[in-house]
Amino acid sequence: MEPESPNDNREEVLALLRQKRDAYVKLFGLPGARTPLGAIVLDDLDRFCKRGQESLHMDSTGRMDPYTTIYRDGKKAVADRIHLMIEWSEDGNGN
Repeated sequence: MEPESPNDNREEVLALLRQKRDAYVKLFGLPGARTPLGAIVLDDLDRFCKRGQESLHMDSTGRMDPYTTIYRDGKKAVADRIHLMIEWSEDGNGN
């Protein structure tokens, strides 16, 4: 039995990414061509997760609140993941 080549593993990873991207696109639609429900859900998630806004939170004393900052950053990561999966392409151009 021959050992796996790095290309074998790469193809498995790419196949899994393609499958995941296809599922995200089926649900949400492509950038600029969202499904009607996908547009509603993404808009809601972007607002709720404060995507595109600063995560840093200052407490009432003017000091950074690390817990709230981390919490906000985690919420944004979820919305970012969805957008990244929808926009992912093998050639890096969104195609």
